[in-house]
Amino acid sequence: MLRKQLRNIFLLPALLFCFALNAQTIVSGKITDSKGEPLVGASVVVVGTSSGVSADLDGMYRLETSTKPPFKVEFSFIGYNAKVLDVTSGNVKLDVVLDENISTLDEIVVSASRRAEKVQEAPASVSVISAKTMQAASSAVDPIRELINVPGVQIQQQSAARMNIEMRGSAGLFGTGVFPILDYRSLVGAGTGTFQSDASGLNSIDLQRIEVVRGAAGALYGPGVTSGVVHFISKSPIDFPGSTVELMGGEMSTWGISTRVAVASKNKKIGFKINAHNKRGGEFVLDGSEGTTSAGVFTKQINRFKTSIIDPVVSNGIISANQSAAKVLLSKADLDPDGDGNMMQDFWSNSAINGTLEMRPSGDTKVVLAGGMNANSSVFYNSQGEGLSQSIAYWGQARVQKGGLFAQVFYNFNDGGSPERPTFLYQTGNRTAIERSQLEGQIQYNFNLKKFLNADVTVGADYRQAGSNTFNQVYGRNEENDDYNILGAYAQASFDLSERFEFVAASRFDRFNFLDAQAFSPRLALVYKASKNHTFRASYNQTAAPPDALVMYIDFPVATPVSGLFDIWLRGMKETAKFPANPVIDLTAPGFPDLPYGTPGLPLAIPYGAVTPSILTGLQAALPATIFPIVRSILTNPANTPTGVSGKFTGYNIFNGLPLAPINTTEPQIRTERTLEFGYKGVFNKKLVVSADVYRLSSSGFINFTAISPTIRYTEQNIAADLSSKVGATVRTQLEAALIASGLPAATAAATAAQISAAVAGAYAQGGAAFAAQIAPLSPIFGAVETTGVPQDGMVHNAAGYRTFGSLAYMGIDLGFGYAINNDWNVFANFSAVNKTDFSEEDLGEAKGSGLIFNLGIPKNKYRLGVVYAPETGWRGNIAFQHDDSFYSNAGQFTGFSDPKNLIDIGVGYKLTNGLSIDATCQNLFNQQYRALPNMPIIGRRAVAKVTYSF
Repeated sequence: MLRKQLRNIFLLPALLFCFALNAQTIVSGKITDSKGEPLVGASVVVVGTSSGVSADLDGMYRLETSTKPPFKVEFSFIGYNAKVLDVTSGNVKLDVVLDENISTLDEIVVSASRRAEKVQEAPASVSVISAKTMQAASSAVDPIRELINVPGVQIQQQSAARMNIEMRGSAGLFGTGVFPILDYRSLVGAGTGTFQSDASGLNSIDLQRIEVVRGAAGALYGPGVTSGVVHFISKSPIDFPGSTVELMGGEMSTWGISTRVAVASKNKKIGFKINAHNKRGGEFVLDGSEGTTSAGVFTKQINRFKTSIIDPVVSNGIISANQSAAKVLLSKADLDPDGDGNMMQDFWSNSAINGTLEMRPSGDTKVVLAGGMNANSSVFYNSQGEGLSQSIAYWGQARVQKGGLFAQVFYNFNDGGSPERPTFLYQTGNRTAIERSQLEGQIQYNFNLKKFLNADVTVGADYRQAGSNTFNQVYGRNEENDDYNILGAYAQASFDLSERFEFVAASRFDRFNFLDAQAFSPRLALVYKASKNHTFRASYNQTAAPPDALVMYIDFPVATPVSGLFDIWLRGMKETAKFPANPVIDLTAPGFPDLPYGTPGLPLAIPYGAVTPSILTGLQAALPATIFPIVRSILTNPANTPTGVSGKFTGYNIFNGLPLAPINTTEPQIRTERTLEFGYKGVFNKKLVVSADVYRLSSSGFINFTAISPTIRYTEQNIAADLSSKVGATVRTQLEAALIASGLPAATAAATAAQISAAVAGAYAQGGAAFAAQIAPLSPIFGAVETTGVPQDGMVHNAAGYRTFGSLAYMGIDLGFGYAINNDWNVFANFSAVNKTDFSEEDLGEAKGSGLIFNLGIPKNKYRLGVVYAPETGWRGNIAFQHDDSFYSNAGQFTGFSDPKNLIDIGVGYKLTNGLSIDATCQNLFNQQYRALPNMPIIGRRAVAKVTYSF
């Protein structure tokens, strides 16, 4: 199957290659700065088209286009003023000198509108991280950290290896509303909505630039892109030939090697590159201080971990309650080789290798064939607890660009972790394989209607097909019906209303097989070009976000607080979670009967029935032979079973501790996010670059993970006293009456009954105390109100899942400042804030007391300050400060207030003229220890040095 899919991928470019055989106009030359230094990677674009090339390592370029003269060509490079020159005939040589200008507004980007345009003219908020900036920042471990100082971007570092990207409230432990792509290929997990930074295969030494588009982009990029796009653009082997080797090493036993080898033909028609890296390091792990307190009992997080990992037995399509026959994949010795009692893996590793073949048969035609393999092993966190991700992914991509035509197809296969290298959850000890594949195809065409307001039009369509095989370990009963396909079409047009006003309109239509539904996503923007250096815009975006495959189909236990008795069962939205018409409390202790929901406490009949047999045995030996039969008849008479309850039952959300009632979930639906935004970007005195974005985001039909079943907590019990008093009173009254009836004088009968009932009461006080001690460990999870959809197998299954909420709205602002002292020194600052992060039941339109709340899980305020020194050669360095407010996160087992962050990162390096450079970076210089979220590991300092040699 994999071989067939990869074969089909590479058929498309072969078929489209023939379109390249057209007559060409050739423009060539060299691009330098005022000092004669080549501007490597400078953009050369035919104005009004997407036809363009980049300058190579010598500043040389060769542009071949089917556009007939006369036409205009724009030359641009970040930090320099762009130039537009006329081409009036074919085969022209144009050597261009660009003048220095610290403004980045002339930089050409391709991600805001899915076509080439200037940052200044883009109808969205855009930032660009150049290769020069990345070299000075020198993030050797993970290129994702290059985003940490971009306005509006929040990097959630969960551990040493794993990070998530957030913008404008899209935070999540396992998923994100940000759309990361590498050379137009999605890095989001197939159908799962997850982004594994350490398994992305990104290689720092192969990145040309990173484009960041803030805000919803679903109209062009498809469903789920609610917060922004991060486009990692790699170096072309034709424009950037040569070899690079990078070695790194540092604290926490961190080491790695990265290589890049690229060759190109002399005529710049064909090029090939190979990238590879292998990295490993120590992990930030749980240290035993993490945990939760319930009913006065503290439970360490690591004490919830199982001491072996099994390949769980499946019965009737789901993981069985009886795992006695399960195969052990990892033993305690495998999980805890150092014997410290912590089963969590204390290291991470990832590796990747990929190759790219690029062909340019003509100036406006590019054919790219790429493929590779990524592997990783690292701890991960989701709302249900901790796990270990181990997988190998294979991917292939074919991409063709010819003039305004863009077409691509890519395929990704991930083994989800094999039995030899399993992916699993620590709190269940179960392997959780999600073998998955993704096939995606896209075709797009861009053209210009000059006679109609100089309209620039883009139309396109794409298809996404995600498949999975979880061996019934994750999708359970949904295993045979878990297809996840999306078919979409989109169009965008920009119109020059005048010399200063540009209007952009876009729309997208998507059809979903898993919901039997469709969605419409419009985008409108008005751009006002006040001058060359100052642009204002207003935009409206509406984006559809359907539930991902995990949310739809998941059906398995995610935690087992009491093995064989009580687990947390997570079920997706394919079937709504419903409670019986007369819900009951299923008690955790074996043998206890179900109780009607609403029972205020533990009925005394339960402990009475449990302790009476042993008490009778003791009383038989202690009481007179003439008295015991009477007492036994009293105690065994069902009519004398004590009534009433002891203690208090409380239903609560097992993840956040808030009160929770049994409320059915609703049918899954498509979330709709609407963003109204006003933005400005400009440059003052050729030195100061300013960007400002103010937005209002409203969301309806959004989904959030939560407990569905109320967990029953048992508190305030006094079983010993309650049993003693009630049984003692009953025995005294009935024994006295029986003795009088037998002929004893009333006074003697009363005295005898008082003496005997005191002994019986004492026995029940003792027995009740022993009973209470036995059930005390279960007090926090004494039972649950089960839904109808959980397995009925004798265990208590506390249902967890996803709820659809009504609506919410909040406002935010992103400010960015950059001041260039010269082309080498740059000072930056940015600030982001939202007006509301926590939403109550009333805010969401939910019933008071329902316990249904929502939290964005982001800081209200965050800001960054820093300085970057990035000359072409010699010393270079950077220093940055980042502050994040503390915030409340409603994230399952990681619920609570986060630690505030006040961190300093620093880097220093030296680049020689012979291609050798040495750099050292220190993240969290002063080791300000913090946790990304409660119960996650403490994150501290990590210093790493690297040596890079390019030749």
